[in-house]
Amino acid sequence: MLRDIFDLTLSRSMLYVVLASLVLLSVFGLIFYAIRNKPKVIILGIAAGFIIVFPAAIINLCLKTILQLSEWQLKVIFGPIVEESLKLSSIAILAALDRHSILRSNIKLCGASVGLGFAFLENLSASVDFLNAFARFPSWSMHIFDAFLISYGVGFIQKSRLKRAALLLVSAFSAAVLSHSLYNLFWLSLGFA
Repeated sequence: MLRDIFDLTLSRSMLYVVLASLVLLSVFGLIFYAIRNKPKVIILGIAAGFIIVFPAAIINLCLKTILQLSEWQLKVIFGPIVEESLKLSSIAILAALDRHSILRSNIKLCGASVGLGFAFLENLSASVDFLNAFARFPSWSMHIFDAFLISYGVGFIQKSRLKRAALLLVSAFSAAVLSHSLYNLFWLSLGFA
């Protein structure tokens, strides 16, 4: 019995270490690239990510209370749809308001930085103890990846006006929502809320 608990704890610890390492590599890689090449794109993206955390929290809270949602329903179904919709909106607004084509040529970098800003503020506000903060570390890469997927669709819409572009945007958004839902389902199954 004790051996099984130790094996489970060790395997869980190894999973945390591997995921935290991937997160740190992706975050530092993004920051290094931004400092070297496009600081304005990263700053605008991170600021947009910071801003959309608050509406996401308010909308999720309202959905939970009005619709009487369980924690599972909120985190696996409704939460990802709300958060990814807000990421899509902020990336599309940043791309539409850009007058100098700085963001349009770097829309994927902008999307990844929106995800980084969102993940940073969401994890900062949701972490109450060290274990919870460490367990939430992998969500950084999930938010960055999902926003990158969405920005890929937005960038394709900007470059072409075909029906195929709209299909790609819908597919990218759906993949981001599915990725977010599966991520939340995985952590809920391990006992983290």
